[in-house]
Amino acid sequence: MPELLSTTAMPPGTPLLPSGSGEAPIRIRYMGNKHQLADDVSGIVSEFPIERPFLDIFCGMCSVGAAIAPSERAVWGNDVQWAATTVARCLLTTSSDRLESEALANTLVGDYQRNFEALQGRFRAAMARERQLLERPEIEAFAAEHARWRHAGNSPSRRREVSALAQRPEPPHRLVTLTFAWGYFGLRQAAQIDSIRFAIDRARARRALTADEARVALLALMQAASCVASTPGHFAQYLGARTPSGLVRVVSQRRRDVWDQFLSEAELISPLGTREWRSRNQVMRRDALRIWPELRRRGFRNGVVYADPPYSKDHYSRYYHVLDTLVRYDYPQAIGKGRYRPDRFVTPFSLMTKVASSFDRLARGVASTGSALILSYPSNGLLAQHEDVDLAALLRRHFRTVTLAIQKPSVHSTLGARHGEHTREVEELIYVAHPAT
Repeated sequence: MPELLSTTAMPPGTPLLPSGSGEAPIRIRYMGNKHQLADDVSGIVSEFPIERPFLDIFCGMCSVGAAIAPSERAVWGNDVQWAATTVARCLLTTSSDRLESEALANTLVGDYQRNFEALQGRFRAAMARERQLLERPEIEAFAAEHARWRHAGNSPSRRREVSALAQRPEPPHRLVTLTFAWGYFGLRQAAQIDSIRFAIDRARARRALTADEARVALLALMQAASCVASTPGHFAQYLGARTPSGLVRVVSQRRRDVWDQFLSEAELISPLGTREWRSRNQVMRRDALRIWPELRRRGFRNGVVYADPPYSKDHYSRYYHVLDTLVRYDYPQAIGKGRYRPDRFVTPFSLMTKVASSFDRLARGVASTGSALILSYPSNGLLAQHEDVDLAALLRRHFRTVTLAIQKPSVHSTLGARHGEHTREVEELIYVAHPAT
């Protein structure tokens, strides 16, 4: 396998999300502090009869589901993001056990090499220039090559190619190369990501991997991409190399080998709980405010619902759009400097004019299922800017009793110091609302 200064170490500062039941954590750079509340929420859930299923309606990386797993209570996970539901299915509902990296490599290597060699043949000169820059990095030369690179966001010909592939995909796989190279990833790294995705798809098509095994392999690729990306800890933007320290950081990340990282990640992923327990769980990908017909169809009643809605004006889809696109692999158009997909989800919880009505819709929906609601929200959340709205009073419109069960100091990330500081101290509030019947 061709290599370029391979390394499998996680970058400094990458959060490891605790599984809560001894399994390996999900190694994806994840914004938020939900994992800090997982034990608190699990403790509250334990007070309800074990027969009542638990639904995490914004499940993210499944920190709370992992904390509840040892109890054997049925866990339902929902998230509107494609990457998050891929994680949830790998942890909560998969029938697959841990993948063995050597066997996975043997299954994928032939197709991986075939796709990579096709991309290498097309972009040989550009890959050679990139290798020289990584061996002898210079700010001016790096900036010139970045400006020179044509991608789906700045090139009409690349945009037309992506549009054609969206309608009729054909080999080699090249979404990441055409869209995200010389941005979130190096060119060679992008070709590796595309080639691993091609190999996973081919293995699934010829039944060398089951659907669950292929999904775990895809999660390993997501984790590898998150580890090697040239980003500040999320995918809302990529790092520049305009200063000596910036150049060092970007070059260090670009030298990482995706294939090696992918196999390392695959070895670490482990599903939660027992196979029998996972067979009783369910995962959905729905807007939390529109999920109720699907819950009724699936028979979810008299459960315990946990909600931690978005609390700022930042739309989280910006921070995970690369991972969502890697899951969907649908060749979207690339918009703006961040090369965002045009159909990113926009949550009304992050809109000042809609946040209050969104909480009301959420409470009404949960109550309609006869379920209890556990709601966590920070004291500085967007809703707090509505001086005429009291969250507890809002919940009492739909529930018999509402109590503030936990009030504790917490630290929130400011999403890469976009607002001037890396973290902000807040008070986390956790409400428990019981239905009328």
